[in-house]
Amino acid sequence: MVHALHHIGLRGIEMTSGISNMVTAALVWGVLSNSALAGNLIYGDRLEKQAREDQAEKLIKLGEHPDMLEATSQGIDKAGPGMIDADSGNSSIALATLHSYVRSVCVQWISPEQCAKYLPPGISPHAPNPDKSPTEALTGALHEEKGTNEVQAAGGKVFYSVYEIDKPTGGSVLDEQGAFKYDGITDMKLQQDAKQQFEALGVENAEKTLDTTFGNAANRDVENDLANLESLRYMAGRWTKMLRNRLVSQLGQYRSGRKPIEFFKGEDVPDDNSYVQAVQNPEQSVQTEERLKMQRPLDPETSSRTLEQRMQLAMAMSDASVNMVNPQVEGQQIVEGDAQTEIAPERLIRANIMAIDHVGMDVSKVVPGLTQQHMDSIVGDYAVGGRQLNWLQGTNAETLQGYNNELERAAVAMDDVVARAPHIINTGDQARAAKIAIGSTDAVSLNGLTHEMKGELKDTTIAMTDRQTSEMGPREGLETAPSQLVVKNLK
Repeated sequence: MVHALHHIGLRGIEMTSGISNMVTAALVWGVLSNSALAGNLIYGDRLEKQAREDQAEKLIKLGEHPDMLEATSQGIDKAGPGMIDADSGNSSIALATLHSYVRSVCVQWISPEQCAKYLPPGISPHAPNPDKSPTEALTGALHEEKGTNEVQAAGGKVFYSVYEIDKPTGGSVLDEQGAFKYDGITDMKLQQDAKQQFEALGVENAEKTLDTTFGNAANRDVENDLANLESLRYMAGRWTKMLRNRLVSQLGQYRSGRKPIEFFKGEDVPDDNSYVQAVQNPEQSVQTEERLKMQRPLDPETSSRTLEQRMQLAMAMSDASVNMVNPQVEGQQIVEGDAQTEIAPERLIRANIMAIDHVGMDVSKVVPGLTQQHMDSIVGDYAVGGRQLNWLQGTNAETLQGYNNELERAAVAMDDVVARAPHIINTGDQARAAKIAIGSTDAVSLNGLTHEMKGELKDTTIAMTDRQTSEMGPREGLETAPSQLVVKNLK
């Protein structure tokens, strides 16, 4: 969502089972809702060079915060062992970290071959552990509170764990093993109370990270002390990239988990090779078929193929474009499938990636089944003067058009001034040049540092170490397939 000064309070398309996506999107929103009153760092002529270096050092420190670690922005060497998730390149020690799976994971066994208890998708098996993140803890607490009983409601609604599910055909959302199944589901989202708690956690995490940009956060006057705009945009750009990372990673996990592949991947098993290695490890696998203990039994169509055959298909599926519609296995190839049969989470994740990559694009025209509720988001909009914050609802396209309309009004006003006072330089064309064409840029770039900010930092320390400060074209540096995202050389 776009509001003043090129800010996008990106909340994206209404999420499905991606709890971590909800928290990360709330991080972006939490930063940008603080941004309209933020002041730019003013450089005096004599101290300009030092002021730029001071700003660079502040951003370097901010980028090394546990909630800001991201492999492609700053390189994994800075993160250290165990600090980056190999499946997404995001921080593994952030407050918003969520280690979970897109399919049910077995956490209790009747025998090595038979599962006694499955966790639903998105609920972290780390929730009971001492080293759990706040987000992982919240998934566990909400799941325990709501329980595992399915509640059938009118209109094909099913309430299960933290989810509100639309299944018009009726019936259970669990298979005969007790694992979650996506068949027949047309929509799936967090229940309203759970959504609010995850969003609140995301905003709280954003504010905690924002505090690190102040010299003495303990003495910060929250009402009057404002972060500089460079820090806010640096955070928003980084978190938008991390949100996209999670979307791309999860899309790959959904695709690799379908028959006849059924590779069960996550942060512990980030890619196809690591899955094969895990299956070949007796401590992680079962003896009766080539699968992991934590995944449900394989479909007969999958069992009929060798592990090597599944591996070849898995690699091809991982290489498929994030924009490919419902990719399916046909013989030994991956082909585009029917958009109408694409499962709800994949469809909505694909729509979110498109919304990030092509700001303002009406993705409902190319992704079927999206409603106005999916498209609308709440955006902070400051009234004239910058003191009154109002909350508006609208789509990315509507708010982008609103931004462009405001620039046109400013340009027309400038034209009127010059018409009455010809000696004044007309800057109306400069305002018009700042308009953003629909789909012309991506939200990672638009939320991040501006061209002018990057220019101020180009000769400083940070310019040599952080890709976020470099000039890149629209969508440059954004992974186009899940396989490109996996970090293969973690220490």
